[in-house]
Amino acid sequence: MERYKSSVSRQKDVAEKELKSIVNHLSKRELGEVAYSLVELTSRKRRYSMGMETVGGPIDVAVLTRNEGFIWVRRKRYFDVEMNPAFLERLKHTVRKAGGHDEREKTQTKSDS
Repeated sequence: MERYKSSVSRQKDVAEKELKSIVNHLSKRELGEVAYSLVELTSRKRRYSMGMETVGGPIDVAVLTRNEGFIWVRRKRYFDVEMNPAFLERLKHTVRKAGGHDEREKTQTKSDS
């Protein structure tokens, strides 16, 4: 029995080192996606097990860095975008003001030339 416990402990240590090595080389976006996946997996596991569901629902993911601060990686909407067309228009207007271009502007520019 002691040999079994020792073997399991070594396997855990190796898996932990490998995971830490991988995580150290991921981008911020990839770290956020890993976090999302882990929460999603935990949610699904809890949903289909006999224990309490302690995780669930829509998931927000953000990365907090020393240099860049708070960065959304994945953010849920609290409303149905299709039922709120004014939101999309405001979003397009904000993008244009910031110097971005939407697809209609690109098409119009190409057809005007």
